[in-house]
Amino acid sequence: MIAPRSSVFDPADRDPRGDDPLDRRLLAEFASRLAALQDANPLDRLLNDFRTAGFDADVRAWLAPGQSSTPPPLPVDAIDRVAAHSTVLDRAWLDDVAARTGVEAAQVAQRLGALLPGAIKSLTPRGAVPSARALAIGLDTLQRRPLR
Repeated sequence: MIAPRSSVFDPADRDPRGDDPLDRRLLAEFASRLAALQDANPLDRLLNDFRTAGFDADVRAWLAPGQSSTPPPLPVDAIDRVAAHSTVLDRAWLDDVAARTGVEAAQVAQRLGALLPGAIKSLTPRGAVPSARALAIGLDTLQRRPLR
């Protein structure tokens, strides 16, 4: 039997914070959101939203090559600050995710603040925003994580 080929996106399947069913659902929702956007590269747009909201140092840390550890979570209000002006993670999308998951919007924002640094790090394994095709592969990996 031939072993499956490794991928630069394999760490997305091994993130220990993804063991919680809600976390896996939120990562899948996030991946679906980025995949549905018609931008040339929605991840680049999202990173710009984080920079605009005052998280430039965090974005630089997520994109820093050579770090294998999961970045620390964002402050509790980070996703709300980004959502205030973002068209990627806007308030309407957060409210919709909250309704679909049966969780308060504040909890969705807080959990995403803990999950997105690791997810973005896994989507940028070489320290740069990947091409649209490579991003699609990484988002597909996040969407297809098995629910246990």
